[in-house]
Amino acid sequence: MIRRLLIAFALVFGLIGPASAIAAASPVPAAAGPTVSAPITSGIVQGNDTWLVVPMGHLPHFLNTFWQLFVRTPTDNGWVTVTPPGVADNGGLVIAAGPGGSLLAGFLPNQDLTFSPLSLTDDGGRTWTGVYFPQGLIAVPDALGFTDAGITLGLGSSKSGSVLESPADLSSWRTATTAAPLGHTAAGGRCGIVRLTAAAIAPSGDPLVGTACRNRGVIGLFDITGGGARAVAFPTSPTLAGATVSVLRLVPTATGVSVLLAAHERTGRTTLVAGWLSGSGPAARLSASLAVPIGAKLLASGTTPGGGVFVLVQPPGGGAPELADVAGSGVGRAAWDVLTPPPRGTLGAAFSPGRIDAVTVHSSTLIDYAFDESTATWVRSQVIDVPIQYGSSS
Repeated sequence: MIRRLLIAFALVFGLIGPASAIAAASPVPAAAGPTVSAPITSGIVQGNDTWLVVPMGHLPHFLNTFWQLFVRTPTDNGWVTVTPPGVADNGGLVIAAGPGGSLLAGFLPNQDLTFSPLSLTDDGGRTWTGVYFPQGLIAVPDALGFTDAGITLGLGSSKSGSVLESPADLSSWRTATTAAPLGHTAAGGRCGIVRLTAAAIAPSGDPLVGTACRNRGVIGLFDITGGGARAVAFPTSPTLAGATVSVLRLVPTATGVSVLLAAHERTGRTTLVAGWLSGSGPAARLSASLAVPIGAKLLASGTTPGGGVFVLVQPPGGGAPELADVAGSGVGRAAWDVLTPPPRGTLGAAFSPGRIDAVTVHSSTLIDYAFDESTATWVRSQVIDVPIQYGSSS
């Protein structure tokens, strides 16, 4: 049986806003440019390991929502809870994977927590080391850019949005740029920067910063080097030409950096396009476009083995969500595929080597469903009870 159905029709799309995958963003006039961002619910692949960030607890209530981090490794029997201890995570949790197997996690500001403590692990989340970050992180899934061989990036929530960088030992932080001076560069002026949206380390080792652009037909992805900013070159795309574009994701992979773009058209439609940056060959390439019905919500996003990209979308009016992915390998404009809809209530997803998972959350219980390729169905695979102290702030 064919595991997936090729999306052969154009649909229309609407995204939700900042840290939570629960509340929708308020409408913004088209003239103001896009202000949507990807929710921080995320699943990313790091070699043979897969990391999953999802909210748990009483999700309608901010103070009783606790963000959790899970990992699946070849030696584990299923998902393992590895949320860094000791810090309130009601505000949200974001992660960045390093090429050497390390992972950096950042806690978003919450109540009296006005800055974002970071935690670093190099043993699959079994132990964590605290790291100081002087500002609050922006509530986007790729607010951190990390490589254990060079600099580390953090998007700070200063008044105009700032890019902070640290050497590999994470001993100190300095401001590399902010949204204001970045917008005054030639490349930033062509974009008309609305805000900072993502950070990563380019294959060259330079800082990469993604933004939302006010001007149509411009992709606001910048290589920050030598005190200036160079726009990353992308091929021409009819989908993006007349739209305002937001960079939603920047995720390092074994082959480069995977990119997720949202194109906001004059008609009010929003379309998703994946992109890839590599250390060799063309500067970048783009996938075919994907859009979903107006009023739908982007619940989660992330990467797949081989550098692909996935999105989990909740259609308007309820019902089962839709899970679509596009492969990172190959040439030309790769097409998006859609799987059999995962169970109703699915909040997160992850693509591991040889496996696809969808998870639902029932207060402090996470239920994992694995995709059975032979029958194109979802099979209940694991139940995890996470100890949560409701009424606490951690």
